[in-house]
Amino acid sequence: LLLKTLATTLSVGSNAVGGLFTPSLLIGALLGVSLATLGAALHLPLGNVLLYAAIGMAAVLAAVSQAPLMAILMVLEMTLNSSLLFPVMIAAVLASMVVYRLQSASTYPVVGNHFNRSEAKYDFDNMRVAELIIPGAALQPQESVGQALAVSSLKRERYVYVINAAGAFLGVVSIHDIARKVLAQEITLDSPVSTVMDDNFPFVYQNQSMREGWEAFARVTLERLPVLNNPQERRFLGALTKTSLIQKAQEFL
Repeated sequence: LLLKTLATTLSVGSNAVGGLFTPSLLIGALLGVSLATLGAALHLPLGNVLLYAAIGMAAVLAAVSQAPLMAILMVLEMTLNSSLLFPVMIAAVLASMVVYRLQSASTYPVVGNHFNRSEAKYDFDNMRVAELIIPGAALQPQESVGQALAVSSLKRERYVYVINAAGAFLGVVSIHDIARKVLAQEITLDSPVSTVMDDNFPFVYQNQSMREGWEAFARVTLERLPVLNNPQERRFLGALTKTSLIQKAQEFL
């Protein structure tokens, strides 16, 4: 048992071609028999100690591969002993869960990738919009459209958000609308942004989930959405970008 464990460790650690499937079966069988022999020496009612070889094989194979069902079927196929089903099942599931709880990486890349994607999907579904907020340019309604153009040029944003003195979200001004109306001489650069403000602009709340943020972007053709603190205060906190959502979703897509 010790020599096989050492040989497998050296082989895998040095990236040599040695495999893990067969060594895990052998190590599991030897470990199971060793523990059963120790238990028999302590006069525990274990029965035939050789049966514990199959249970050990299932446990170590499930731990190494993170595939308990495969380990159970393999051992039952090799032994053709249906009475081992429940002890083998318990050993394989417990071994797999212990390794998973310890957050150990799987030795098989496909299984490792599957678990990584599953955890990334879980994180995405449980994240809140507040975790991806970035600063957004904001002006007050009495400030001029010239200032809005300057802020837009500095921040490289198509929309500038409008808030009141208390920080509550009022709407947005579009740089394209400003340019069109200035050229049409409907407004001047000194006109207040309230004259071109759109107060029916979509937004999200900070406590909404990432999935709700994704659905909000699916309904519009915008790159950014303003984020508010709650429906009562409607205080402007920043912006949520489509790019940040896509980058977060790439971890599991």
